[in-house]
Amino acid sequence: METLNDNCVKGKRILLLYARFFGYDVIVKNKLESLGAEVDLYDARANINTVEKAIKKIDSRFYYKKQRKFHKNIILNTRNNQYDFIFSNENIARETLMDYKKAFLNAMLVLYLDDSVENMKGVNENFDIYDRVLTFDRKDAQDYGVIFRPLFFCDTFKKLHEEKIQENNDICFIGTCHSDRLFVIDQIMMRYPKLKYFLYCYLQSWFMYYYYRLRDPAYKSKSKNFFVYKQMTMDMVGAYMAESRAILDIQHPKQTGLTMRTIETLGLGKKIITTNKDIVNYDYYNPNNVLVIDRNNPIVNEEFINSPYHPIDAELYYKYSIEGWIEEVFGE
Repeated sequence: METLNDNCVKGKRILLLYARFFGYDVIVKNKLESLGAEVDLYDARANINTVEKAIKKIDSRFYYKKQRKFHKNIILNTRNNQYDFIFSNENIARETLMDYKKAFLNAMLVLYLDDSVENMKGVNENFDIYDRVLTFDRKDAQDYGVIFRPLFFCDTFKKLHEEKIQENNDICFIGTCHSDRLFVIDQIMMRYPKLKYFLYCYLQSWFMYYYYRLRDPAYKSKSKNFFVYKQMTMDMVGAYMAESRAILDIQHPKQTGLTMRTIETLGLGKKIITTNKDIVNYDYYNPNNVLVIDRNNPIVNEEFINSPYHPIDAELYYKYSIEGWIEEVFGE
């Protein structure tokens, strides 16, 4: 399969309520529009400052009120539009979802989970409101009876794959430094000091650095300047990954679904070193391309890094592209 079914989104009007992360909201919007859809994009989450984030952790009622008002304004701004789809990747309150259904009677309400149910408290309690629920997590799809659809790689990675960029690094890590990611990175670098690394350990703010420093011993040996506090553009993410032989993926301990970074690695035609044991159950798994490590005792086979990548089947490659994702998410 080489081209998207034009009947899928061509001529459709879509409201995207997309929780913003590394520009994927804009990427999806632009791709949908290039395929003939008319798209209105809004952040699915009300903007809150650092102090408000702290308050939210203590009492979520504050955020609920702000979020409810935020979505009422979106409905007010778009109430005259006739949507075919309302898409969200965020855990939106039940009352707010009902507001959208009442305002846009003919729209299909679609939820795509790019995080595990366990990390999105109570999201499964609202599945009955949606017309279509999909998840990137294979286990959640089985447990909750929803559609299993992995994440996607965007065109940036496909183009870089075709260019065959020179590889200057052995291992590349780009991502938010949450959970035990810093510990795993430190263990690998300590055990394999001769390998060449590119690291981009992102934190949302200096506040988060000091917060983690108080709670996690791994942060005590790092200055705040070790981390970066600005999200990298998608083009830069792709460029740095393309210059590396293998990509390091450390999924959240509570998450079993494959991360976006994992799928982007597939798009680039790169090897992946991952803590996610569930990857062996995916249709593109090949031990020549995928090395599963223990997050508590990460062992990296250097022969794996230096051996050639084995290309996957063209149909599978399409499946994990953004076009393949759109076809499943918005298809009949």
